[in-house]
Amino acid sequence: MLLFLLLVYFPGNFFMAVAGRKQETRTVSVSIYYGSLILVFVLILLKCLEMIGKSDVLNRFVAALKIAATGKGQPDLSAVGIVFAASYGVSAFLGLVELFSFTGFFVLPEWMMRLLRRVCSVKPVEKAFNVLGCMASIFKGKPSGVRVNTGDLLVEPFVHFRRAGKRPFLEIVFKDGTVVKGECLRYTWNGTESVLLCGMDDPRELRWISLNETVSVRFLNLADLQERKKAGEELEKYLEDVKKSRKILNGLVPGYGDEVYGEILGKFKRTGR
Repeated sequence: MLLFLLLVYFPGNFFMAVAGRKQETRTVSVSIYYGSLILVFVLILLKCLEMIGKSDVLNRFVAALKIAATGKGQPDLSAVGIVFAASYGVSAFLGLVELFSFTGFFVLPEWMMRLLRRVCSVKPVEKAFNVLGCMASIFKGKPSGVRVNTGDLLVEPFVHFRRAGKRPFLEIVFKDGTVVKGECLRYTWNGTESVLLCGMDDPRELRWISLNETVSVRFLNLADLQERKKAGEELEKYLEDVKKSRKILNGLVPGYGDEVYGEILGKFKRTGR
């Protein structure tokens, strides 16, 4: 039981913690699912190293498990330690990859994305992903094919604003009717969801606001582009903002940004204004 916790449950939970997933989503079943995948990956890696004659850690680890089960002999603690270190190392690495990819800190190059798409389109790989998807749906208790996670609904708009290099202007309405407006400088989602706002009239005025008691959060600066155009804003700056807004909406719903802003950009290409 102790080995199961150390080699499966804790690595899976550690991966999700590093990836920035919310505490309520890090359930036992999901931790076991990810921990099992990580352990299988580590064992396959050790087996490959053994096949090319670079390591005998896997054989020593299996022998240590047999000794631990029978209670006869002294287990090879160094081999067990290497497997532990590899499991937690892989968990941390994959968690950081997910976190950096999600927040836009690291984006895969286009050639790597094309290569991954080609690899994933190969029939055996595609079938393997389908099997993993079915396994995930069993462990998570969700139907496969559709990702539904209401707890992360508000995270994505903020992430896509960050990726586009645009700060959101927010209008927050609370249950008691209070309305607060401001430019969002920071957003936290792990634990209590909250935002750091600076005042619209005085940028020196900063507020940390918890979103627990809010009725709605409105993103204002996706809707004010037409008004700014009428006000005669500099064309280059205006078009740059339109492209950023299109990128944000396309990130939330593929093609939605093209629907909303495609006509503006198409007209500019045709007329130059």
